[in-house]
Amino acid sequence: VGKSTEIFYADQAEFERIAEFYEPLEQKRTVRITGVRLARSDGQILIADCSGVKLSDLQNDISVWTLEDVTSRDVARRLYHALVNAADAVLLATDEREMCRRACLDLVRDTLFHAVWIGRVSDEGQLEVLSHAGEGTEGIEQINNCLDQSCSLSQPLVIMRAWRDRDLAYSNDELAEQANSPCFEFIRANNWRAVLCAPIWRDGQIWAIMTFVSPQAQVFDAPSIALCKRVTSLLGHALDKLDVKQRIECLQEQEAARARHDMLTGLPNRLALTEYLPQALARAQRQTTSVAIGMIDLDGFKQVNDTYGHE
Repeated sequence: VGKSTEIFYADQAEFERIAEFYEPLEQKRTVRITGVRLARSDGQILIADCSGVKLSDLQNDISVWTLEDVTSRDVARRLYHALVNAADAVLLATDEREMCRRACLDLVRDTLFHAVWIGRVSDEGQLEVLSHAGEGTEGIEQINNCLDQSCSLSQPLVIMRAWRDRDLAYSNDELAEQANSPCFEFIRANNWRAVLCAPIWRDGQIWAIMTFVSPQAQVFDAPSIALCKRVTSLLGHALDKLDVKQRIECLQEQEAARARHDMLTGLPNRLALTEYLPQALARAQRQTTSVAIGMIDLDGFKQVNDTYGHE
């Protein structure tokens, strides 16, 4: 009592969004707002549909609000969006870098996550960020100060556990677990509450770790964990297919080069000549110039080949 209703909402932006509905409420006497993020006292986020009705009498100007808990519905919808977004990223990308960039960007758009990034840990224990999107990811290299387990008085960061164990790892309240870590201020400033790290397997090996971050504690349950596994698996398969495609294209280029070049000297062969000569003749005719063909023959060279071999 006596406090601003701002304390009910997950953040300032959500509070301001609700404030915009008071004028329509005054005019229409009733409003309905869907998917409002409310903050529980324990730090968890509640998703609610809010209905407001304006009541007026001679002495008071009162509005009555009904809040309907739709957290489960909203989480399911956002999980679905996350999977669809990831699939779109994989299908639309044409190379590795674009695929990772699209995946990170799409996974923070209308989903459970407000930060997603892909990285790997070097042999020196330093984080190399390959792609990122969302809050706090611009300065994510700051956590290099706490990747070494000895730097943390609590347990290691989730990414270190995932990289070390070569398996999925998560924390439903990384902020609380890292209270004594050098990274605590960074995690708190960017509201990294729930964190999940899942490996991306490429060509049978761990290629990188994909990290999903939510501002909501306790967000990772069986369905959301399964979704994150599905996303990293999808990305890994897409990278494998991309590698196969690139290998095939490389082989095709090599075969085309071998068909038109001598294997020993690397010089264009007779097939290349038959393809190029008509073009050269046509160009010479258009430009009224001449075409010359030079031939070189080495006398007695067969004896060298027979003695020392062609190579």
